[in-house]
Amino acid sequence: MNTSFKAPVLAVDNVVKRFGKTIVVNGLSLDIRENEFSRCSVRPAAARPRCCG
Repeated sequence: MNTSFKAPVLAVDNVVKRFGKTIVVNGLSLDIRENEFSRCSVRPAAARPRCCG
């Protein structure tokens, strides 16, 4: 038995994200444990600043 196992401080299970009828995330699951760092950051093209003129 692994005694160094730590329960997650954040657990996400089977996340689904939709924009209207479009599924953009389907079944995302992750565990983040103490002293771990996770980052998932993507700016979609529609959210990026645009130049005018």
